Amino acid sequence: MTARRSATVMAILLVAAAASLSAVFGCPDSSNARLHVSFADEPLRARAAIVQVNVYRGGCDGSESVYDAEVLRGASDPGPGPLEAGVYGFSARAGDAECVYFAEGCVVRTLPLDTDDVIEIILRASEEEEAYCDYEGGICNDGLCVPETSDADVDSDTEVRPETPSLLSPHNGWSTGSVHATQRIGEHAPLRPTFRWTAVDGADRYQIQVDDGCDASQPETCEWVVVEFPDETSDTHTRPDIDLPVEITAPVGRRYAWRVRACSGSACSDWTAPWYVNVGRLPNDYNGDGYSDVVISAPGYAGAVEKQGAVYVFYGSEEGFDYENRDRLEESTTSEASQFGWSVAPAGDVDADGYADLIVGTRSADHVVLYRGGPNGLGPSTPQPIEGVTGTRFGYWVAGIGDLDADGHADVAIGAPRPAQDGQVFIFRGNEQGLEEPPIAREPQPG
Repeated sequence: MTARRSATVMAILLVAAAASLSAVFGCPDSSNARLHVSFADEPLRARAAIVQVNVYRGGCDGSESVYDAEVLRGASDPGPGPLEAGVYGFSARAGDAECVYFAEGCVVRTLPLDTDDVIEIILRASEEEEAYCDYEGGICNDGLCVPETSDADVDSDTEVRPETPSLLSPHNGWSTGSVHATQRIGEHAPLRPTFRWTAVDGADRYQIQVDDGCDASQPETCEWVVVEFPDETSDTHTRPDIDLPVEITAPVGRRYAWRVRACSGSACSDWTAPWYVNVGRLPNDYNGDGYSDVVISAPGYAGAVEKQGAVYVFYGSEEGFDYENRDRLEESTTSEASQFGWSVAPAGDVDADGYADLIVGTRSADHVVLYRGGPNGLGPSTPQPIEGVTGTRFGYWVAGIGDLDADGHADVAIGAPRPAQDGQVFIFRGNEQGLEEPPIAREPQPG
């Protein structure tokens, strides 16, 4: 049986189940077009183990291949790059764990597109199924042709599976830096983060998948069909050789999930639970333009009353801070000297919308306010007040504490130093609407 390994755009990847894939093609004189592959029904999706995407000049029946490469599991590939204007056939097909192609689809599009668009390919059952693995030169390992390691086929069931490694960094919710700092190199390159994990006894290599095909607020929903950065290495760390694709309009950057497994011979461990990282984003970019913003508190500001307090937000730009472009956050209805802005801290991305959020506390009013970032910054947002118990100085200090429960939403801590003179710290979870009440924890507990 002859091995069939034809042109691919991104990669041939092993997955437990597949639903869709996305890839981006640069089109001259137009914005990038996103290619999206999906399945006609659930039985096809459940059967899929690999997805192969081809691009042909002239249409689906075109004889000229735009890009011809062999990409197997553990390899990465940048794709064909920008495509010249013309008619193209975007073709895809899926194979199963038995190394058989069983579903296919193709769509014809003329480039450049008039506007940003999604090129959708729907895979339907093939009229004739076709095997693609050469068992004489390699073995079928859950849908992938891999070289034989001996004269006899390897029976992975007889090999000892390594333990699953533990992920080290970047942690959930970490931001890698500005999209505008692409000239930085090494571990500090914002669009090429370094991924690290623990070593596993007996493992001879590790496989990593980094994918942007997830719900931003639910990183566990990644489908891992064709991932942006697959790699295989004997080290316990790796980083992409090229920049990961990101958005360049607000909110800039992109959220990626990543996971790792350890392998020995043809046997591999389970994948780790995914972590996620915000690539090309800053933790204090409240308007999502890729530049850091500065927050200055003025708890003694005299507004409607003496010492009402206020917080000023100055937005960064290519030229630095625009002092004319600023927001003043204050509580205009406050009837007491609450000293709003006594405590202030970046909250992280509480609502998982790609914009950083801000939490502001008071000295004596026993409440805090969450401001959610957006394309126009913090000023236009509708603040969310969080009330504490009177007399406890709830909100005397505040802090963003990252994503404690790895649900895709940043969490915050709020201090109240005066309950029974022992003090308490309240932990609030983030969600799509802001901060979830009541708090999920408070320490120490009143006794």
